[in-house]
Amino acid sequence: MVFRDLWSDNLNRKEYGRHFEARLIALNKDHPKIPRYDRFRPIVVASPLVKLLEARFAGKLRTYLMDDMFPGQVGFVPDCSVVLNIVRAVNLIQRYTCDHKVHCFGLFIDFSNAYNMVQHGKLFKRLHGILSEQEIHFLRAIYSRNVIRMGKHSFKPNVGVAQGSIISPYLFDIYIEDLFKEIVSIRRLVPMENVLAYADDVLIICTGVRTLKAIIEAIEHWSAFNGMRLNKSKSAVVEFLPRHARCRNIKAQSVSGIPVEMRYKYLGLWLNQKLNLDDQMEHIRKKADFIRVKLNPVLAGCSLDYRKNLWETFVRPLFEFTLPLHVKESAETRKDELRRLVKYTFKRFTKISRTAPDSIVNRLCGYDIDQRGTSVVRAQEEMWELRSSRWRGKKLESSLEVDEAEVGSLHSTGKREPANYCKWISSNGVEYVNLFTKLCPKCNVKSIMSQRHLLNVHNLEFQEPPDLFGTLQKEQSEQLEGTRTAKLFLAHERIRQEIERLKQFIYS
Repeated sequence: MVFRDLWSDNLNRKEYGRHFEARLIALNKDHPKIPRYDRFRPIVVASPLVKLLEARFAGKLRTYLMDDMFPGQVGFVPDCSVVLNIVRAVNLIQRYTCDHKVHCFGLFIDFSNAYNMVQHGKLFKRLHGILSEQEIHFLRAIYSRNVIRMGKHSFKPNVGVAQGSIISPYLFDIYIEDLFKEIVSIRRLVPMENVLAYADDVLIICTGVRTLKAIIEAIEHWSAFNGMRLNKSKSAVVEFLPRHARCRNIKAQSVSGIPVEMRYKYLGLWLNQKLNLDDQMEHIRKKADFIRVKLNPVLAGCSLDYRKNLWETFVRPLFEFTLPLHVKESAETRKDELRRLVKYTFKRFTKISRTAPDSIVNRLCGYDIDQRGTSVVRAQEEMWELRSSRWRGKKLESSLEVDEAEVGSLHSTGKREPANYCKWISSNGVEYVNLFTKLCPKCNVKSIMSQRHLLNVHNLEFQEPPDLFGTLQKEQSEQLEGTRTAKLFLAHERIRQEIERLKQFIYS
């Protein structure tokens, strides 16, 4: 079999049959409890050959997502991320509540098993104009031959996009795009900017209760016609208020069966009525502490560099989602609290003393949330401007409007990353850092053993941890001979000697 012949070959050949069998792995959503029949997540492992067949369409579908698809949908679009929609949501809500001083309503939509409810007939119809007739027939042939097997049982699925497929995210975006076109261009309920979708995570913002009910009615009608199930219990309506407002316009517990909530988690960010940082900071604190407890056996015996890597892997992304709120937050006290939370979580993960000076922690952490937030928000705003500009004056009008009758908005910045001093630190490097947080035992006045204090008062010359680590890094990088392991050994030995000198001063 020659791979280049796959796209034009007869798929009815016997040797192809086994490649269309996929294996089903059922993940329990309610672990450790026994789930109901509808409370498991189906994971399907498909053959690499089927993925290779589907790759034929990936280029055209990706181009459509970038150039012609409804711009409010950014899920799986190249160069777009969840942070783009978070920035859009924060900017748009603040424009209504801060600039226009009006209440606005966020409708958060959740579909039950969205990917598994796609109807094939309607999907293939919506692919006309995107793929050629021959390509649509070829894709239909692939779907008609798919078989899912679990143990001795097997069945042929007649709904849903294929799990594990490289083009399934693109197909779902095209399928659900019809809903947004109906709300924006056919019914003209909200402007294009007010629809924020990342695959099946949908947020629609409006300024009137009547408009809100009309949108819910449109979604229910579309869902019934297209085989999707609107999960009202997991959907929510959040009324966003101006900072000094106290009364809500919605007094009921629900709107058209969708509950009214005080806050909602959208794409990893908690959005509350006043759009402040309180709920998100509480979420980060609890999540970081939980992860740290689970990783404690690993953190106890590894180097500072490894601990920092774990912090960057598990905790730093929580702050990345928070950047748009941090940049737009007007209360400086909350921004200071978030900065302290960054240092708190870093210290707990790296086991650095809580009293370590900020100058040391900041240089070891290397994460400036203010600078990072400004660059990320600016990059995402430019990305949205580029994406939305393709539709302005072409298909939809793009303008922010307030419903006056009802009232009565992650890429690399290109900047050089700060030096990672933690690479040159073994576990005894943490001890060296913590020694500089102790009170000087030789002085009656309570004073931290800083570099300045030791030199000015006791005439002892010591380098503060970041300075020492930077010096070691520079010295070792200038020495061309020797392996990295040997260089690290010399650096760790130098740190151990400095620790002995400090301890001799403390306990003598």
